[in-house]
Amino acid sequence: MRGILGSSEQSPGVWALRTAALPGGRFELAGLLSGHFPDGATVGPGPDLAEFPDAIELLTVRLDSLRRPVVAIAPWATAGAPALWFVEADASTPDRSLHSLVAFGTGHHTDGTVIPNAAFFTLPVRSDQQVAALRWDTMTGEIDQIYVAPDVRDRGVAKKMIIVGGAYHAHRGWEGKIYVGGRRSDTVEEMLVGRSPLRVTPRTERTVIIDPLTGEPAE
Repeated sequence: MRGILGSSEQSPGVWALRTAALPGGRFELAGLLSGHFPDGATVGPGPDLAEFPDAIELLTVRLDSLRRPVVAIAPWATAGAPALWFVEADASTPDRSLHSLVAFGTGHHTDGTVIPNAAFFTLPVRSDQQVAALRWDTMTGEIDQIYVAPDVRDRGVAKKMIIVGGAYHAHRGWEGKIYVGGRRSDTVEEMLVGRSPLRVTPRTERTVIIDPLTGEPAE
């Protein structure tokens, strides 16, 4: 952690400081909690982390030895959530630019590692072992779908998925921030109690969670 939250002109939010540019328009970065910039802002590369001594470091995104992004989250931010690794995939439709992250809790990768969909099929892991899934619009940042397996819904997995999704969104160089829109199910509504209004808009429509494996309602 870096310092404590200090005073500033803006309300504290989470913003991304790009610490290194990578090929393909991607970035290593730090996710910082402070009022130096608006929630969801992206800064750099350029400024040094030392220029914000009163910011709290929520997370980092760095590449491992295999050039895969690893999202390392401060333990206090997702206390109680299990260790998870993620499979990323393009989930676009003809009229929307969508991306997905599917979470697994096996020991095949370290916590926070993100692997491409093609690499998943080389592992002795079944699709039905997934713990959670997140899908969002990369143009607007709005979360299109979030699913958490029933047996871990009380362990902060939804929060962890949103944090990792936001970090990965910034890592890819996509504009804006991811957020929960007004269309959501009763289960998601319960999982989001107490979450920051900066990332969760008021509920406008009740929907039903669909199990990504069966296509049937999951609640």
